[in-house]
Amino acid sequence: MNIKNNFIEFKEGQQVWVIGDVHGCYGQFMEILSSPLIAEEDIVVLVGDIIDRGPDSAKMLNWAIENVNNDGKYLMIRGNHEQNIINDFRSLVEQRERKNKLKMYVGEEPIDYRSLPIYDLRCKYGFSEYMEKAGISNIGQAEKYILWMESLPLYLRVSLSGNKKFVIAHAWFEGELRADGSIKQIIPDNDILWYRDSDYYHDLAETDYHPMEKGEFLIHGHTPVPIFRGHYGEPASPIFREHSVNIDGGCFLERDYGGRLIALCLNDLRTVYSS
Repeated sequence: MNIKNNFIEFKEGQQVWVIGDVHGCYGQFMEILSSPLIAEEDIVVLVGDIIDRGPDSAKMLNWAIENVNNDGKYLMIRGNHEQNIINDFRSLVEQRERKNKLKMYVGEEPIDYRSLPIYDLRCKYGFSEYMEKAGISNIGQAEKYILWMESLPLYLRVSLSGNKKFVIAHAWFEGELRADGSIKQIIPDNDILWYRDSDYYHDLAETDYHPMEKGEFLIHGHTPVPIFRGHYGEPASPIFREHSVNIDGGCFLERDYGGRLIALCLNDLRTVYSS
């Protein structure tokens, strides 16, 4: 597998699965991976937001940091929940650097941010709490996780046999394809991570992805399918537009709301669901 300019071209017959927002639902994730439809040689791409909200975020994060890499079976892009933690970490480091300059100016000993307790990160959605329960008590121990999150790409382009082309992004993507095969990104990073494909009042937003190449699809998550009007209580399934597919099944939601984890096969659009 060769990744260049966020582009991956898979060999003939290679199956690629994309899994929606896991949000700490480690048990549902393991159930999806154990499906007989997902073969040992298949590639699995996570669409981001593997942490927060659900019961086993630390366990999910530990799994990902051990298994996700750019040359193996598992790939992942960054979600807004990963970005939240990166932002909080960068803010703390900058704040600590400013304070240390002042300390050094008045002749005091600077404090290494790595020695600070994990709770000093002040992250949303309980990151500090579930990391501490997993044995991570200070920022130095958490740093490897945060730097790993920061290394994740914001999007991937995928080409399969049969001239099937996809862009995988957490929330949305818009870009232009240059002559050399590189991408001119025409929306800001924040929109890639945060854009909502629903206005919460209509089943589908009026906008759709604008393909950079003929026949190209955008695969994304971020906005849970069950929030769409008329979907409450129905088991979540992908929402297909002409050029885009939402696969965030809201797996952290109660079953009464229809939440479940979704995996979509890019080769033939088959789906696997958690129970």
